[in-house]
Amino acid sequence: MSTWLVALAGGAVGSLVTATLAVSGRLLAARREIDATDRFVQDRDEDLASWIADRSLALERELAETTEELNKQNLFYSGAHGVALARLKERALHEYRDQERQAQRDVALARGRETWMHRFWRRRRGQALRALATSAEAQPLLDAWRSSVTRHGNAPIEVVDPRRRALNYAIENASVNPEKFA
Repeated sequence: MSTWLVALAGGAVGSLVTATLAVSGRLLAARREIDATDRFVQDRDEDLASWIADRSLALERELAETTEELNKQNLFYSGAHGVALARLKERALHEYRDQERQAQRDVALARGRETWMHRFWRRRRGQALRALATSAEAQPLLDAWRSSVTRHGNAPIEVVDPRRRALNYAIENASVNPEKFA
């Protein structure tokens, strides 16, 4: 009977030591994973910033090319000119919305992989979860993209920002004006 109790106690101690080593190893791995997650968020933020800079240059060129083309057709001071420029800006905003949304989802997925062990190390280090900073930094540029078009010489033409448009807006618009889809 005493051999059986010794074996049981030894097994329990062995299991406890194994579990402690496993948790300790996982806790140390979580510490390294924090740095990897933060680097991923920083890289994703950098990618978004590069995309915005590239898209802004492309938009400037598209606006200039469209203006030049419509000027050749003597439509510089026409509503068609203003509408064309507004549509180009709306498309850029639409593309930005999709890029920003994907970046936010990527970061949320990376954060979702962090467990209580990661939170332990973050608290201990005083290191908060990194966030995307580009969206806030790019606001002046995005405000210019969503600003009304006025250079065609007529009344300002509003740029519809897809970031501020939701499904209920589309449904409401379709029910008010079903002939738009006929």
